[in-house]
Amino acid sequence: MRLSEFVRKYPEFKPYVDFLSDFLERPPDEIEVYSLEEIERFGCVHNERMLGSALWPDKLFFREMPPSTYVFIHELIHLCKKPEGVPEEMYAYNLVDLVMFCVEKEIKCNPFKLFKLRIEDIERVLERYSISSVEEYYTLVGIVPVGYTLVERDGAAWVAPSEELLRSPDYERKVTEIFVTELVSGIPFYTENSTEARILLDLVLGNHLQR
Repeated sequence: MRLSEFVRKYPEFKPYVDFLSDFLERPPDEIEVYSLEEIERFGCVHNERMLGSALWPDKLFFREMPPSTYVFIHELIHLCKKPEGVPEEMYAYNLVDLVMFCVEKEIKCNPFKLFKLRIEDIERVLERYSISSVEEYYTLVGIVPVGYTLVERDGAAWVAPSEELLRSPDYERKVTEIFVTELVSGIPFYTENSTEARILLDLVLGNHLQR
């Protein structure tokens, strides 16, 4: 069936299609939805662990009908146009919770731009909470992301970039990707007025993420 038919049959998915429709390569009435077994007709294989798949630019496949909300959004993201320079799966794996968050809050934004923010864009938001850097943010919330390490500073443990991260020619891009991944992955656990949730809202509602 077409995606437009799919959301009429399963209206619980319509808000997510509406949210992402501006970014889809094809409109919903041109996107086809199949059971996962049918993917072999298009020269692809599947295994028992796969819950869904997408073939650019207009085909979605799901093991279960309807799929889980998470699987549906993940595969739909694969059919969206996105800024270049970020791995495809980084978008698909990390933005599902953000899409659900924005739909719940009725926020209109371009979620894909989040991974293209500059470090100074992020730190300008952090300054509103008296946090001077991403390293201070990690230290305050008590996490040590991949690419970072603990160092001693003024007799206290402090989160700092690893030597490998500092030497990376893509340092700024990686710092942004790590920060966004850590911030978005915590969405299901944030309370309404937690500092993390307010920082996320400030970033999402900022001018840099407007459609």
